[in-house]
Amino acid sequence: MQIERSFKVSCPHFGGYVVSLSVNDFDSLEEVVAAVLDQLKATLAASGFEALLSTLDTESSKYHIHDRTIEDVLMGVGGSPYYVCNHGCLSIPTQVVEPSTPSVQSVGVEPSAPANEDSEESDGDECETKSLL
Repeated sequence: MQIERSFKVSCPHFGGYVVSLSVNDFDSLEEVVAAVLDQLKATLAASGFEALLSTLDTESSKYHIHDRTIEDVLMGVGGSPYYVCNHGCLSIPTQVVEPSTPSVQSVGVEPSAPANEDSEESDGDECETKSLL
């Protein structure tokens, strides 16, 4: 039996691209991301978008699926679509920093919202963090 999952790209250039893949033979999230990007490349090439292909080649190493494991994807944990993003959220700390002065109630970085919420993505930046003041 083939296990199909939907993946949605979330980034400034290709945000909204959705592809459905059979995930039976994947052993890692990196393999899933590579397959999503391969499908995106094929779509861009078929449409003659050479400049976008170049952009994708330049940025392809930044794409990832976070807050999920390959087991989550295989078992359908979190539901579809699974988001593939490149917003730089791998390099941004997601822990809350405690204030050093009592006059400030909360300072730091808000934890990222869990990926793959059942609700629609509001602006395509689920990886973006916000400062709390």
